[in-house]
Amino acid sequence: MNNPLLRPIIGNIYKRLFITFLLFTALIGSSFTLLHHQLRQSMRENTADVAQQLLIKTENILNHSESTYLTMGDFLGKPCSKQIIENMQNVVAEGLYLRNTSFFQHGKIYCSSAPEAIGLEIRSADKFTAQRMLLFTDRFVTKGVPLFATRLDKNGLGIVSIIDGRYLQNMLEINNSNTKLFSYLKVGSSWIENSGESHNTALPELDFVTTVHGRTMPVEIVVGVKPMTWWQHLWAEYWLGISSVVLASLIFSAFIYLLLARPRSVKKVLNHALKRGEFVPWLQGIVDKHGNLCGAEVLMRWQTSSGEIINPDIFIPAAEKSGLIVPMTTSMLPELQRYFLQQRALIPSGFVLSLNICKLHFQNLGLVDECREFLKVFPEQSLVLCLEITERELIEQTSLTDLLLKQLDEIGVKIAIDDFGTGHASFNYMRSFKVDFIKIDRAFINTIGSASISASLVDIIIDMAAKLGMEVVAEGVESGAQAEYLIAHNVAKLQGFYYHKPVPLALFSAKFKHYQ
Repeated sequence: MNNPLLRPIIGNIYKRLFITFLLFTALIGSSFTLLHHQLRQSMRENTADVAQQLLIKTENILNHSESTYLTMGDFLGKPCSKQIIENMQNVVAEGLYLRNTSFFQHGKIYCSSAPEAIGLEIRSADKFTAQRMLLFTDRFVTKGVPLFATRLDKNGLGIVSIIDGRYLQNMLEINNSNTKLFSYLKVGSSWIENSGESHNTALPELDFVTTVHGRTMPVEIVVGVKPMTWWQHLWAEYWLGISSVVLASLIFSAFIYLLLARPRSVKKVLNHALKRGEFVPWLQGIVDKHGNLCGAEVLMRWQTSSGEIINPDIFIPAAEKSGLIVPMTTSMLPELQRYFLQQRALIPSGFVLSLNICKLHFQNLGLVDECREFLKVFPEQSLVLCLEITERELIEQTSLTDLLLKQLDEIGVKIAIDDFGTGHASFNYMRSFKVDFIKIDRAFINTIGSASISASLVDIIIDMAAKLGMEVVAEGVESGAQAEYLIAHNVAKLQGFYYHKPVPLALFSAKFKHYQ
């Protein structure tokens, strides 16, 4: 039989897998979104920071040409002499990055720290970026080395200085090798990278590009990263974090899957069923020694919304443990009251209706009020209410239990000990409480006809009850031989499948009509 108390929160395995997959996808998606946002921000900040540092270093190197203008500016326009050439050579020697410096007039060099350059033409000012700087590659002395030419024009005269670009080339190379970034130094349409080769083509495509412009020199520093997919960028930067996120998401999703596969809280399941009115009363008839219907025991059944009937052995212990057995029992009383009112013309006089209670019912006097409310619509003794005390939990004798049993007796409620002899409390109850009925458990009834000690105990219980003035009800009667034996030993009431099986209220009505 399917046990609702053991059903997982989500029973369908495919639904659990689907929910787990959605959760895993959401965790991964949100984590990757955050990582991607962080990557973009950190890359932008990183490229901007590197670009600014490279620009400062670049301008610091290129600004050494300014020393030529300050030192040699007074000699500009004067005839080139050996002394001026030596002065120019001293300036170049003292300059860390200078290759040479020259005076020119009308586009031709007329004095230079490299005398062999005297007479050579220089490019027109419009070939220089901002008429001030030119980037080119040395094809003669140091082939492949980038050179930077800076010029200052004044009334047809000017000074041009050549700066060795290897220092800038090394700066780019060190940066590119120590980071995952690509850096380029650009002058006009020309640019160099760490190889030192100058280019006049478009810059290579980069991601997360930052471009900064010189403040004192007409140069640009371009910094970016190699073009890749966003996933490749993420993996390159955060492979450890991604691995951790995926592993954590897998573990958490697996935990959620197992959680969804676990049963719901027993109390929540029972409380939900209680609110839906799924706990319904069934009746099992009790007959006298002549086989006439003289009473019935109320047996709680759980009828789910799908119509499935759940065996009480599955949910009654859980209901008692959770404390919901009290409201579950109370919930059946209005339906029972309505039912027996409808059947009052058919009910035999003195019909005993037995209802099971447990230790939790003895915690306050609410049980008295519920019994009084139930009995008030029936004429006195037309229907007798009997409360069966189970032995699953010991009910201690206290002032409250004494008062409760006294008030129950005053309104005509009978007390029975259910499953007599199976627990430790039977004789204690007989000594402490006013007991009207003893119900012999089926475990003893099944031994009738055998030579076992339990079979002898049946006779002892019957004799003891007779001496104490208590009526005996035999439970679990399943054969004619058992019935004959019990009747022969003066057992007044019999209950079991041999006579009646538990049935819903609607089907029990036919039994009243049968005995009528």
